[in-house]
Parts: sequence; C-alpha cells; structure tokens
Amino acid sequence: MFEKYQRPLSVVTSGIAAGLCIYHIWYWLIWMALTPFLFAIDGQSKKQSFLYGLLFGTVEGSILLWWIIESTQRYTDSSTWLGVPIFVATVLWYSLFPAVFACLFSILSGDRAKRSSLFSVLTSASVWIVLEWTNVNVLAGLPWVKYTLGFTQANHLYGLQFASIGGQWGISFFVVLVNLLLVQAVRTKKTNRIWISAAMVLLFYGAGFLLVSAKEDSSLKRVKVAVIQENISAETRWQESTGDQLAGILFDLNRQAMRAKPDIIVWSETALPWTFTPDDPLIRKALEITREVNASHLIGMLSQVEKGSKMVRNSAFYIEPGGRVSDRYDKQELLSFLEEPLLDSSLKIPFFSDGIDNIERGSDQKPFHTPDGRIGVLICNETLLPYLSKDRVLNGAQLLINLSNDGWLEGTRLVDHHFYYTRMRAVETGRDIVINSNRGHSAIISANGKIEQANISESAKCLNGEVRLRSRNTVYTRLGDWTIYVAVFLIAVNCFLQVRRRYVKE
Repeated sequence: MFEKYQRPLSVVTSGIAAGLCIYHIWYWLIWMALTPFLFAIDGQSKKQSFLYGLLFGTVEGSILLWWIIESTQRYTDSSTWLGVPIFVATVLWYSLFPAVFACLFSILSGDRAKRSSLFSVLTSASVWIVLEWTNVNVLAGLPWVKYTLGFTQANHLYGLQFASIGGQWGISFFVVLVNLLLVQAVRTKKTNRIWISAAMVLLFYGAGFLLVSAKEDSSLKRVKVAVIQENISAETRWQESTGDQLAGILFDLNRQAMRAKPDIIVWSETALPWTFTPDDPLIRKALEITREVNASHLIGMLSQVEKGSKMVRNSAFYIEPGGRVSDRYDKQELLSFLEEPLLDSSLKIPFFSDGIDNIERGSDQKPFHTPDGRIGVLICNETLLPYLSKDRVLNGAQLLINLSNDGWLEGTRLVDHHFYYTRMRAVETGRDIVINSNRGHSAIISANGKIEQANISESAKCLNGEVRLRSRNTVYTRLGDWTIYVAVFLIAVNCFLQVRRRYVKE
C-alpha cells in the first residue's frame, strides 16, 4: 500500500520543501529539497513524469503564490473570490515548467546506465535552468511567477557571489547538480557521490567568501545619497483629501535629508501621485528646502505622453538643484493585468485610480549623465528582470537606483522577495544599488551584496549613506547569459547522441 503512494508522497514532500526554501529564502535546505522529486521521476514514463512535475509545481506554486488571493481583494476593493481564479491560473502556469522539466528528464536521461553518467546529470541540470530562463523572460510583466532556485541564495552573502559570474542561472545549475548527484548516490549506493556533493557546496560558499573578501578600490568616487521614504499606505496615497498630509511628510523628510548634505535625494515611485509639471509647487518647495546643500532630486511621478492626451508614463525625473529637469526615465516593463493588458488583450484588473488605467511603456534605457555620475534607473518590478539591470550597466551606468512602491503588497512575503532580487542585481552587475520603496524595503546595497543601510516600516524614514561609482564590469555583465548558451549546447549534444544511437540500432 505504501509503495503505491511512495512516489506521489515524495513529490509532494519535495514541492513543500522547495516552496518553503524559496518563500523563506532558505539557502541551506534547497541543496537537498529537490532530491525526493528527482528520485520519484527517475525511470518513469514521459506521461507519468509530466504528471509528477505538475504535482510538484502545484504544491510549490501554492506556497509561493497564495498571497494573490488577499492582494487581489485589496488591490481591486472587491470580493476575495475574485482572487481565487487568478490564483489557480497563476499556479497552473507556474506548475507547467517543472512538468515540462520532468517530461524532458524522462526523454533525455535514457536508460539506467546513461542516467548515472556525468553527462546525463549535466544535461538534466541544463534543462532546468533553460526552463527557468524561459519562465523569467516570457511574459515579463508577471514578476510573481519568476522564481528561480538561485534566488534561495539571495540572503546569504557568500552564496550570492556566483551571480557575478553566471547570474542566477549559474546558481540554479549548481543547486540542481548537487540534488541530482544525491539521487545518484541513493540509487547506485555509491557514497562518493555524497562526498562530491558536499565538496561542491563547500567550494561554492568558499569561493563566495573569497570574492567578498576582495579588497575594495579606495580610489572610487563616492556620492552621498539620501533616501526619503514617505511610507504612505497604498489606499491613502491616491486620495485627494490626503494631499496636504503627504506634502507635510515629504517636506519634513527633505529637511532631515538636508542635514547630511547629500548629493542626490532619492524619492520613491510615483511619490507624488499626479502628473508632473515643471512649475509644480510641491517640487519647488522641496528644492527650496534643500537649496543650500546643492542637492539634486530623483523623483518618481507620472508624465503626460502628449499635451491633452490621457496617456501617461510611469517616470523618474532627475531635477538639478536649480530646478532644471536634466533627464527622465520612463518605465519599460509594465505589470501585466495592472498597468497594461496581458498580450495586448483586454484582460486587466481595475485599479483604484482611473488615471492609472492608461499607462504607456517607455523605450529609452540610457543612463542619466549627471554631475554625480552615470545613473541607471529601474522602476518597481524591473529589478526582477536581470537583463534590464545588465543593459543599464552595458550602456555605461556607474550606479543603479530603484524607485518602487510595494504598498499594494504590504504584509506579504513578496515585499521581501522584491528586495532580495534587487540585491542579486547588485552582485550580478557589480554596481551599488539604492532602493526607495514606499512601504517596502529601502536600502543602500554595495556591489558585492553587502547591505549598508536598510529600513522597512510604516512610518516615514530618511536613510543617509554613501555609494561608489563603478565602471568595472562583472563576468556576467560582459558575457550575459553564457550559462544558458552552454546549457542549450549540452542539451543539443544529448539530443544528437540519442538520435544517432537510435539510428545505429535501426
């Protein structure tokens, strides 16, 4: 009786373990969390493997995405039941990727002898990261389904370091490889595979320690930044009646920032929830407050596409101390269902404000050229997409700044996930990152992932610190997703060898 349910129970156990590892960012358990799942699909038919993969993804996805139900209700101010079909559809989409992996694992692994080979193990790990890459890059406007195994290392300083070489895919590859070796150790009863797995994990963290310990270049130019985090609730922020309250908070934060004599004062995404005009009285007053310290301002606001048009863009304005707007960035990757329809369809969730329902995406990703260095700007969910940060750096950015508003997700684990994914972008690109997220994590993170300053709270807060302007590119920035290219090559070779063997047999 037990043997009949042994494999399904192993899949469910593994799905729970993997889901909790990602949800809580447990860097240690993930090195063995996939083992029961991989053991369950080992030697199974394509159909059975696909079903086991679907079960694994459903369990894992349910743990990661349950917050959708509550957040949908809050976001739309409607019944909780509206979130249920959205939750189910999202989990099903998420579960497709482990299901496809399991099916391909069954096809590419071959017979028992071939499954035990190093090449088969490398190919299987390659399939996993190619599917992760596909999930992240397809439907870019759905950031909540873009989890990777590499993300589990985002709260461990040493475990995070390999991202500077192979990106998050490289970390995922190591994780899957270790789990596959453990499966082989159990199946073949060869304990040396366990020792090899343990050695790989120790080497992984040991190399991370060495990378973190590298001596900092003392000649790098330093820039003082102030992060003014107003921390207004999502519902309150968009009400006209609270405009004076918001203005008072922002003026007080600018006075606090001025005491540290910053070069740049960083505001949050749509810090002022109305359309930008050059003579905005609130901005003029803020510039007046900070004029004596000669600070520039990076302010998140909506910008009108054309005069008289209802279309707006989610923008960040760089305003010099004298009030001149020297540059502007418009958000490129909009949130599907929320800021734009999914795949140009009519599928969209109503927002609290009618004015937010007509956002147009931007296109220019060149960094700001300022007296304080070349600044690459990312808005909200754009830090969840590795290629956007990488492109900013390849275009010359010496510093990255992320303006965000996590108010709609307040109280969910996704707020923490957003922060740690942004931390990963710092290591991947080798750039310091400044984060200002309303009701989320605001922080100053160095290029090696060290969190220099951080705050998350419901009350207004001003963070002061220094960042360094960097020009040296990491291996990942220079070579991009090279781990994916290698993975695709290994899969192609495996397919070629299987076809050739079948042809020889015939």
